[in-house]
Amino acid sequence: MAITMQGSWTLRVKGRNAAFAQRFVVSGATAGNGTYDGTVGNAIYVSGAQWTVNIQHRPTGQAWRDSAQRIGLPGVMGGLLQFEIASNDGGLDDDYDDLMLGCSLPASQSDYVVYGAVKTYSGACLFNPGRDDYIVIDSPQRLGAVRARHPQLSDVVEKLYPGRAEHASDVTPLLIPTGLPNVAVGLLFQSQHLRAPEPELAAAIGKNSDATWLDQVEGEALNALQTTIKRVPFKPSPLKAGVGRLSHGELETIAKIRDAAIRFRCHMESAPGLQLRFQEYGRTEGERGGGPYSGRGLREDLGLAVTDELGNYIFRFRRAPQEAGGHTLAASQRPDLIVQVLGTSLALSFETAPYDNIANLRRIDLCVPHAQIHADRGAESDRASQRAGDVANLHPSFRAIGPASQPDLVLRQRTVFEYVGATALMVVGPATGCCYRFDRPGAKVTVDLRDRSTLAGISSLRMQQAA
Repeated sequence: MAITMQGSWTLRVKGRNAAFAQRFVVSGATAGNGTYDGTVGNAIYVSGAQWTVNIQHRPTGQAWRDSAQRIGLPGVMGGLLQFEIASNDGGLDDDYDDLMLGCSLPASQSDYVVYGAVKTYSGACLFNPGRDDYIVIDSPQRLGAVRARHPQLSDVVEKLYPGRAEHASDVTPLLIPTGLPNVAVGLLFQSQHLRAPEPELAAAIGKNSDATWLDQVEGEALNALQTTIKRVPFKPSPLKAGVGRLSHGELETIAKIRDAAIRFRCHMESAPGLQLRFQEYGRTEGERGGGPYSGRGLREDLGLAVTDELGNYIFRFRRAPQEAGGHTLAASQRPDLIVQVLGTSLALSFETAPYDNIANLRRIDLCVPHAQIHADRGAESDRASQRAGDVANLHPSFRAIGPASQPDLVLRQRTVFEYVGATALMVVGPATGCCYRFDRPGAKVTVDLRDRSTLAGISSLRMQQAA
């Protein structure tokens, strides 16, 4: 399964321990597309809004095949943000060291990288087990069960979210404040410039076979940025989520329910092959004033990622701070982030509650209700998503979107495409930014007419009808 990437990165072959021939393929980038030999020391510079890197191997006398790939944990050393992609070619061992790609970028205070693991949960949990900042009810569909198990919570829910039980199809989660202080974690970047100097980085394009040159360019960018890292918690400006409307007695009730909920065990499973969409969330006037979370604030699409075979993901975006370089950002200037799970036929399956004022490097492990993301996928398509081989990411035109267009994705002029390949395919339409997922051979997906010409040029897709 190809790994989705965003922005500018330097890729280096860090290690190779395989009898089969090895290579990696970059596609969908603005610069750096191509097929590269998996020789230790090879390095390339890749840049683009959204692109993929795919490690492949070739058994003796056979065609090239995709390797199994896993995303490593990112870290920062000397101002350089790095992580590795490990691969297994299915040979004589199960070690993920057949080809190791190192991915690096000079970190600046405008760079944000979020990463983590995605798991599905089922069983006795009524609240999202991955959140400790709020009590999160992932869907109004769960309100009946919540009230049955915790009737003392009914008045709190009705006070904060009157009438929400009538909107069972809404995917916007319900946040119940705990009244406890919220401390954000992660790494904060502070740099002399807002981003790495572009002219020096641009000079690397066209010299992708020269690892020494790329090392020099990266070193010059690090010297210019002089990025420092703070590995300390900071106090954010969290969503109050209506805490001011609750009495002391109601907050005590919430605390008891929260403590009791910890004792309920959930069945957790890794979630490979999920397509994630990341959005920056702008709080409404009511939310800024301390009111309950509505999910109706302005949203800006930041990009897409796909989880690897273990359910891990990494996602990078940029947000220019309001203050000049060299200053520490106030908490209110850091973005609130929402993560959505997109299913087949462009269905929005799930979205998280906002993560407040995220740090520049932040781990966010996601827990997703199993029933919500597997409602329209049988066992066969589940397995297909795990072995998804060719992920095609085209340049999306991300845009700011308001509440009127959320959460439904409405396509008024449509075309149906069928996937005739052997594995699975994901395409991001360049005109709309929509993500089209074909999760198995024979899968049919409705496509916006504006993206039709792009998908018609993909050999593994066949147009069925127009409307």
